[in-house]
Amino acid sequence: GFVVEMWFNEWEFESLDLNPSVGPSAVTMIKLGAKDSLLMRRDGEWWRLVMPMFLHAGLVHLIGNMVGLHQIGTRLELEYGARVVGPIYVLSGILATAVSAVCLPSVVSVGASGSICGLLGAHWALLVQEQCLRDTCWSCSCSLCGLLVTTVFIFAIGLLPFVDQFMHLAGMVGGLLVGVVAFGRGGSLLSYRYLDASAEDFLLLETARASGDMWEETERGCC
Repeated sequence: GFVVEMWFNEWEFESLDLNPSVGPSAVTMIKLGAKDSLLMRRDGEWWRLVMPMFLHAGLVHLIGNMVGLHQIGTRLELEYGARVVGPIYVLSGILATAVSAVCLPSVVSVGASGSICGLLGAHWALLVQEQCLRDTCWSCSCSLCGLLVTTVFIFAIGLLPFVDQFMHLAGMVGGLLVGVVAFGRGGSLLSYRYLDASAEDFLLLETARASGDMWEETERGCC
């Protein structure tokens, strides 16, 4: 996404006074789908609810988001797969953009921060509903401390200029709600390992049933 932004901006960086993230102009970001409440409401450009999570204000913004995504999303994807993490990421991002459009209508926003905070919210849902019931008290306490530090750090960043705190908050709430569904009772069936195990059990059951039917037919033939 950032390469496309710079291509549209003719490979020129905007002045640091206007864009301290070292990136394209606001005009280019709006053209490519940044959150613009006026265009969404007046012209019905609701596709702008989705596009901001694939755009970045600059190199600093991009690197920060990539580090956050790696730190927060890697474990979830390895354990539950893209089929679970993907919907959490996208739905959280859409909710974050929608809330930001209502609460900060005059601000143009881009970035995956809402989606990344959604994965953080999903981590909280996983910790409360599954990990604390499965792991030891010490392991759960360590995970809790790690999540608290990460959460405080992200919302502390939200106090800086040019950072959309509403996206952070809404994204985290969205990820928490989707995570409650995904990781709640029976939600673990969404993970790859459970899907694979269920498929293997089904195949074994069908094989055993077919073998039983063949054995009955053989006995009847002998009689």
